[in-house]
Amino acid sequence: MERTTRIELANQDDLVAVRLGIMNPEYVRRLTVENLSSIKL
Repeated sequence: MERTTRIELANQDDLVAVRLGIMNPEYVRRLTVENLSSIKL
């Protein structure tokens, strides 16, 4: 059975700026990592 994982990270300062209406949500810096089972440590 293959396990799939999805992790989404967003810049916290950008999210605060969006909540305050200072920044457009489209411009939030995000990083998505999928399928961590293929990463060998």
